[in-house]
Amino acid sequence: MRSHLFSIATAFLAITLAQSANGQSGTIVGTVREADGGPVVGRLVTLSTEWDTVRTRTAANGTFRFDNVSDGRYELRIILPGRSPWSQAIDIRNGITVTVDATLRRTIRRLENVLVTGVRTGVFGEIGDITSYKPLDSARVEVIGFRAATMTSNGGRFMIDSVASGRSYVVRVSRPGYQVKTVSIRVPERGGYELNAYLEPGTDQSAKDELLWREFDNRVDWGGNNAALVTRADLIGGPKASLASALATARPVLMKGLRLHWDALSSPGTAVYPCIFVNGRRAPQGVLLDQFLAGDIEAIEVYSPSSRQYDRLAGKFAVDSSYPCGQQPSRHIAFDSTTITIPLGPEMGSSQMISVLVIWLRK
Repeated sequence: MRSHLFSIATAFLAITLAQSANGQSGTIVGTVREADGGPVVGRLVTLSTEWDTVRTRTAANGTFRFDNVSDGRYELRIILPGRSPWSQAIDIRNGITVTVDATLRRTIRRLENVLVTGVRTGVFGEIGDITSYKPLDSARVEVIGFRAATMTSNGGRFMIDSVASGRSYVVRVSRPGYQVKTVSIRVPERGGYELNAYLEPGTDQSAKDELLWREFDNRVDWGGNNAALVTRADLIGGPKASLASALATARPVLMKGLRLHWDALSSPGTAVYPCIFVNGRRAPQGVLLDQFLAGDIEAIEVYSPSSRQYDRLAGKFAVDSSYPCGQQPSRHIAFDSTTITIPLGPEMGSSQMISVLVIWLRK
């Protein structure tokens, strides 16, 4: 009997390893050249699915690289003024490495007469002082996770035209002598978003807080397909709605197929309950989602176990054995009097379980 059980356990382990191997992340590497063979340096390269886009830039030799690419179908796209747009469909399966060679060719085109109507795009508006309503120059306006920022002009005006439409963002506004302000917005599919914000005089955030915001910016910029940014503009149910219910119906979470594990919903505080950070810092033990209301939230970073940021964030809790959280769910298989516990791999959607939440409160 012991030998028989050992054979069954070995078979299940082999199946699990095979499934894990089939679910590993892939890599896309490539080179971008001009028609004459010269490298295209510092050019933006985008890798997109129907719901998300990640970006990188070409190096000094024209090369680029995307690591940890989940299985799926992607569009690789490169645009350079004066050159024909270049794109290629790429399928990633079973952790393969795809090599791409892109050549950008000059475009010579005779344009016909067209009627142009002005529609403002991107994010634009005015920043002012809340006590006097006078415009503020030299205020920094940045879109978190999109690496886009600008300074206001003498009239307090600003314009950021590089943001993608049809998405939600967190805009952060700062100026020496004023309190930092964060605003959640959603840019429509067509057109732009006008943001008029007013700052309250006060003390700047500390350098430590600035570091936390830079980390936030970096994490969102490299979030990938198994992570999502949920802003206040995405939460439905009203300001008194519980965070767990509002998060479950948020558009970015639904689009990525992310969800809370059923054990986390029925048994708060278990090992599969998400690890929680508040304003970039690890939350104290015992903090639960139901302690937050949707109206208190500015944004939430959502990460699954297969996301790029999971190991780094969950690792801050792993050093404390008394506070288990964010662990991948397991299944238990019983054979007579023996029970084998097998960590879930790609099957049953475990890669979409929400394991880490970084909650940013309204300011």
